Amino acid sequence: MDNRSPKEAIAYHGWGFDASCWRDWQRYFEQQGWQFQAFDRGYWQRPSAPKFNPTAQTKLLLVHSYGLHLCPPDQLQQANIMVIFSSFARFHPASEPLKRRSQKILQQMIAQFAVNPLQVLSQFRLNCHHPCAWQATLSDHFDSDLLLHDLNHLQTAEIDLALLQKIPQILIFQGDQDRIVPFASSDEFIEKLLKNKLVCDLANNRVNKIVNVQHQRIETAGHALPFTHFDNCWSKLQADLNGTPYEQG
Repeated sequence: MDNRSPKEAIAYHGWGFDASCWRDWQRYFEQQGWQFQAFDRGYWQRPSAPKFNPTAQTKLLLVHSYGLHLCPPDQLQQANIMVIFSSFARFHPASEPLKRRSQKILQQMIAQFAVNPLQVLSQFRLNCHHPCAWQATLSDHFDSDLLLHDLNHLQTAEIDLALLQKIPQILIFQGDQDRIVPFASSDEFIEKLLKNKLVCDLANNRVNKIVNVQHQRIETAGHALPFTHFDNCWSKLQADLNGTPYEQG
């Protein structure tokens, strides 16, 4: 007998993080009667690829940064709620001057990672948490090849917005002091989603769904805002969840 909750959430961490970053989220979701699972890419520990229970009525995805690109397309198609933190459709902005600058910065990071990966990871976490302090230490037992592979993938990674435009409810959180994702990239991503609330059924050329996209910009928050500003994000998400019926028909 399957005793899992009819409300399920799966969380995807970004580059340089692991499943443990979602502990606060897991505790609060489970207190509210949700089944919660955290994906793990396998940077520090054994990888984990959770799946939704097909019978769940409410399927919610939380994705942080590159985690959006690690989420399998079939789960994007199953989800009826998505919460996006500090993410992007393409990492590099479309504008050529901004794109060249972003590419140069990422290329420097890739070159430095090949020489001293732990130093790059530690500096990355500092930048992620800015303007909040980060004083933890990272284990030096990590899969550097996988981290470097994903870092290189950022150069070309691009999400198919058509997959997101089929999700009935999307809530986007963005920190106003993000040092990782270029503002131009996140703004382009948000603008495209907000402009495409109506999703067309291309097979018969008619509108078949209205997508509700909401955007929350969090003040004094950086790239790691779901972890540094958990209470703020959770309260906004709770208000949204309590005000909207999401069950699939």
